[in-house]
This record gives sequence, C-alpha cells and structure tokens, in this order.
Amino acid sequence: MAVFETWLKSDLKKPVVPRQIGVLFSEDIGANKIGVEVTDDGQSAEITGAVTGSVIRADGVTVTVNGSSSGNKAYIILPEEAYDVVGDLSIFIREGTTTIGACTASVIRTITDSSIEPELPTAVGVSF
Repeated sequence: MAVFETWLKSDLKKPVVPRQIGVLFSEDIGANKIGVEVTDDGQSAEITGAVTGSVIRADGVTVTVNGSSSGNKAYIILPEEAYDVVGDLSIFIREGTTTIGACTASVIRTITDSSIEPELPTAVGVSF
C-alpha cells in the first residue's frame, strides 16, 4: 500500500512537461504512488486503455510497471527494482502508447548492507 502520493496534472491538448518530484528513499519500497489526472482541454478525460509506467534508473535500466486507472486518474506504485540504484529516475506513465504524465526524482540510499554499531558504554564502579 502506497504511503506517499504524488499527483500530476496533464491536459491532452498540451505537451507533457516532466515535473521534479523530489527525493525517494531506498527503503521506501512500495511506498510511492505516482499518479496523473488527465483532462482534455480542461474537461475530465476518461482513461480507457491499459496503464503502464516506465521507470528509467540512473544505470539506464528501464523498469516496467503495470498501473491502474479510474475515471480520469491513472497511477503506478514504484516497485522494489526502482529503488535498486542511487541516482536520478525518469518516470513516465502511459495509457496505451500515449505518455500522459512524466516526472523525475532522485533515489538516495538510507541504509547499506554493512554498518558500524556504536559500542554500548560500560558502567564503571557499579556492582550488582
């Protein structure tokens, strides 16, 4: 279930302009929902085709995501593979072959495979 939602607005009569949405944290797997509300010349436009997302990671790999739609809104939830590489992401949401939304974000690492734990202080002169 997504925790953080970002909604874009797109009008079919205007070009899609990518928006910077900020930073995504590497441990937030499945927590980011990216959606787009679609209009046609300012009027609500029904989404009837299949919704997919393409997430291009900093290493050049494209992660394809199945999306969902209801009425004039479509969205994807970023999968684990979107967070695998630190750096910039380009995110595109499509209805069929038409791009209806685009944004960019950056993934930053919040934890690594190894860590140094601080030592717990020892009680001096205390007896039990």
